[in-house]
Amino acid sequence: MVALMVGCGGASRSHIANAETSAGRLSILGGRLHGDPATGCVWVGKKNGGDEVVWPPGYRIKRKPLQLLHSGRVVARSGDFLRLAGGSDSRYRRSQRCAGFVEIHKFVTDRILRITTHG
Repeated sequence: MVALMVGCGGASRSHIANAETSAGRLSILGGRLHGDPATGCVWVGKKNGGDEVVWPPGYRIKRKPLQLLHSGRVVARSGDFLRLAGGSDSRYRRSQRCAGFVEIHKFVTDRILRITTHG
């Protein structure tokens, strides 16, 4: 395992402040990067539930194979653990391609705190 940034946690959200942000309540989202190749849905959490993410500038998802890219460089792959700072935002609803087990509002992250690769 290689840890790229500091932090720890499980596949859950925990509130770390009462401050309101434009993305809602400031939170931490921790979990593994997952995707469904049949639908193209990508989420962070557990295999059977989690949040779609609005990534910060410079980051994007490649779906086949599932990878998180930063400025064109692969920083995470399917199954890697991510710890993100941000909040759930009601302005961004779950993609129609995603199953009901994905949270209805997307998690808007302004910062990636940690990436831990599993391979």
